Amino acid sequence: TIKLVSGLDQIAEIGLYDESMYMRRGLEHASGWPTAQEGVLYSAWYYLLSWISPDRFELYFLNQKLFTLLLPLMIFVSARRFGAHRIAAFLGAFLYLISFGNAYVWPKVAHCACFLLLGSFAFFAGFEFKGRFLCAAILGTQLGSLARPEMAWSFFLSISLAVVYAAVLMQKRHISNAKTYFISLSAVAIICGAITLAMGSPGFGGRAWA
Repeated sequence: TIKLVSGLDQIAEIGLYDESMYMRRGLEHASGWPTAQEGVLYSAWYYLLSWISPDRFELYFLNQKLFTLLLPLMIFVSARRFGAHRIAAFLGAFLYLISFGNAYVWPKVAHCACFLLLGSFAFFAGFEFKGRFLCAAILGTQLGSLARPEMAWSFFLSISLAVVYAAVLMQKRHISNAKTYFISLSAVAIICGAITLAMGSPGFGGRAWA
């Protein structure tokens, strides 16, 4: 695994746009953080990484290497949380790790968004109430859209599906299931509201529907 990413800076080139733009926005935030439509969460990630590697060249490839490893790791964790056998989970993660859809995909912002989405599903997999994956989808797509604004439509779709499911539970009078679901959904709504107040909403910009 380490060998896979150790020479990444020898074979990959630094892109002048997209990835480097996210990095620049994170490092030059003194004049103000980027907006939600500009991938504020991904830029903030670059800022945090700069504490480890202040050199921009090294920082660029440190991020590339980390997400090349982190996303397959999250695939393994998510698969295990969903009950997959450890061997099957490992094989799936390993096959993705060595695929061209991993190390050679650029920019890595898509990796970041997928990592956040899978992390949300992995977290909610530990709960037993019905509708938990709708809650996971709402939180995961909001976090993902703050890295990659094009995911905003998925966030609004998840909210719509969650509302429809709530109506179905009420119509069928599944009171106990509905109560747990509403409490969980309310908690997610509060978290998402706080995130929106802090970082803004990527759903109100051109990139959200690109």
